[in-house]
Amino acid sequence: RFIVNCKGEPGWFNIYQTNLNYEETALSESLVNDLLDFTKNPDYWDVRIIGTEAVDYYMYVTYRIENGKITEILP
Repeated sequence: RFIVNCKGEPGWFNIYQTNLNYEETALSESLVNDLLDFTKNPDYWDVRIIGTEAVDYYMYVTYRIENGKITEILP
């Protein structure tokens, strides 16, 4: 989970790593870094407007990985 600020810039990342049974696990550091770099790209996040004001918002992204391949990206 992370915050997208009022300019559409992601930050304040919390990373949770689990297996397919939702048990805590550790993935390879390079995989985690690659996914984090992908997620940090501001091209993927919109500025949210409430009324006439841009606001910060929380975002959650889940990457489902099976046999070393991403099979789903779930917000």
